[in-house]
Amino acid sequence: MITIGRRIAEALAMRGWKQSDLARRMSVQRGTISNWINEKYEPNPESLERLAEVLNVNTAWLAGYESPISRDNQYSTTGREERIEEAILISYRAADPVTQSIIRKILEIDL
Repeated sequence: MITIGRRIAEALAMRGWKQSDLARRMSVQRGTISNWINEKYEPNPESLERLAEVLNVNTAWLAGYESPISRDNQYSTTGREERIEEAILISYRAADPVTQSIIRKILEIDL
C-alpha cells in the first residue's frame, strides 16, 4: 500500500503547494507536515480528514488505498471512467518533464 506521506507529497505537487502552504491552511506547524511526509508520524483520523478536505482529495486515497482521488466522487460508484481519466491526468501533471515526454511519445501525442 502507498503511504500517507507519499500521498500528501503527491497532492502537494499536484497543486503546486509547498509544505508551508499546507501548514498555513491547516493551522499547524510546517514541521508537522514534514513529519507526516517523512513518515515520522501519521496524522490522527481527524487530521487525516482535515488534510483530505484542505487538499480536496478522497480520504481513502490519501490514506493510501486504491480509490478515486477526487473528493467529489468518494462515495459514488458511477462515473468510474471519468475518475480514472481524472487520476491519469493528475498523475501526468505531477510527473517530471522527462516522464511527461515519455508518456506523450508512448501515446503518440504531440503537444
